[in-house]
Amino acid sequence: MASILNHSHSFNIEAGPNDSASDDSNGFFNVYFSTPRFATETALAITSTVVNFVVLACIHQTKTHRTGTVYNALFVNLVMANICTCILAWFCNNSIMLFELPLLRLILIQNRPCTAFVYLMAAVFLQAAAGIVVTLTMLGFATVQYLAICKPLEHLHMVSKSRLICFIAVSWAVSLLCGIVPSIVLYIISERLECDDDLLNHILNIAGVGNKVSVVIVGSIFLVIVVLCCRIYIEVKRLQRRLSRFRFDQDVNYEKKAFITTVILLATLTFFFLPYITAYLISYNPGTGKDTALIYYMTLLPYFKFLSDPLIYGARMREVREACFRLSVQCGFKGCVCLVRDIRAPSTVPLGTCSIQLRHIPSYPPAPL
Repeated sequence: MASILNHSHSFNIEAGPNDSASDDSNGFFNVYFSTPRFATETALAITSTVVNFVVLACIHQTKTHRTGTVYNALFVNLVMANICTCILAWFCNNSIMLFELPLLRLILIQNRPCTAFVYLMAAVFLQAAAGIVVTLTMLGFATVQYLAICKPLEHLHMVSKSRLICFIAVSWAVSLLCGIVPSIVLYIISERLECDDDLLNHILNIAGVGNKVSVVIVGSIFLVIVVLCCRIYIEVKRLQRRLSRFRFDQDVNYEKKAFITTVILLATLTFFFLPYITAYLISYNPGTGKDTALIYYMTLLPYFKFLSDPLIYGARMREVREACFRLSVQCGFKGCVCLVRDIRAPSTVPLGTCSIQLRHIPSYPPAPL
């Protein structure tokens, strides 16, 4: 949708589209509204949403003392933000295709009705708000680990479940407020003023400014996360040199593993962040936005972030892995392999109708109860 905003400015609304701008925009819209792009994005959106829901269900079924940690609470919030952003991103990118295409193209080109266009902008603002929540959640991961490794005394009394819940609630409230308020203002303006060329230009300008503001906010938070991760890495290396191997494994190893997980999640955050930067740069050179590969890149790359987050966290947390295997067995997939790391202490993980002993689920049917 940010790409549509950029190419909406390519038209001279008062006099009609000029030749070069019309060629660029027609090439862009031909790719943007193509069936292959729509089908690919829909498949990625459905897959990402389902995977996030499955991992969320596995975390809910996991009954261990670690499921109540701040890391798990942050990850649950990350999953919820991923689901919301994924759904809103798909709706924003395909909202024009979901309705009668000739009518909405008439709205974009000939500026009527403005109220319908404001509804589309509201979806854009809400998508940006959910994306800010995703970035703030990653900031929460980095901040908790920074306090745990670099400021352990402050970590004891500053990090608690109640404060974390307040942080999550404030993140959602502020982000949604930033998405809802501009939508309400635009709606009031579109209802009270006549829908002419000037009004549509104002709406487009406000939407463009909102897109740039979201880029600045997400970029600023992203830089803060990078700085915190660099500081954590330096402190981990310093502690590793000062402490013996045994004491390091005993005191810092858990936080080090959590830090590695955060770094991997931070790498996937670039999948969500880079398309915003690309849209921001294209706004200064609209002619570059007609490339087919670039359009696919801008619309599809964020879904890989939504898909990779639950896979990364689930793969690095043993309890989530075991819950996934338990759920798969309950669904009838009895041939999966349990990746239990510590084979020195054989433990049996109940799986409803069967069990995991050491590394493998038996391929034969379980004994009757």
